[in-house]
Amino acid sequence: MFWNEFEFEGTRTVVMDETGEHEDIELMIDDDAVYIRQFNTVGKVDIPDLIMMTPKMFKDMIEALNYPEGMYKTVYKRDEV
Repeated sequence: MFWNEFEFEGTRTVVMDETGEHEDIELMIDDDAVYIRQFNTVGKVDIPDLIMMTPKMFKDMIEALNYPEGMYKTVYKRDEV
């Protein structure tokens, strides 16, 4: 299960583990960066693990799921000169 929120400064997607075994994962995307975080409960304090990347890195990560083992370079139309 997931939900999306569209705001002026970017988008926020929350993906929930329907089994309840894992904490929700938040995906926040703005023009300059992509953030992925998950709150892990340590004692009584919620401490988020945060991963930051550029939108192009995130696109590459998604695209990588479509390829077999190997090294690849993606070229997007607006990257071409």
